[in-house]
Amino acid sequence: MSIDFSFLNTKKSIKSNSIIIILSSMLFAYGQLYSAQGNAILLVQFFILAILFSFVYLKTKNIYYSILMHFFYNLMILFLFNG
Repeated sequence: MSIDFSFLNTKKSIKSNSIIIILSSMLFAYGQLYSAQGNAILLVQFFILAILFSFVYLKTKNIYYSILMHFFYNLMILFLFNG
């Protein structure tokens, strides 16, 4: 995700930001490969979450909202599947 936020700019065109969001979301999903244990459905879920985190960053111009979303998502998964 840090790659995403270092290259995203609210002043860039929608097309260039879209390309950056897609590429960085693919990298984010690939980075979750170990936790997904090779499950393709989970990788798609991580890809979609990364896109959502990126759009939240673009809308708010604050990375901490995306970090909080990621934290609460992980917390929810922890309670649902390990509780």
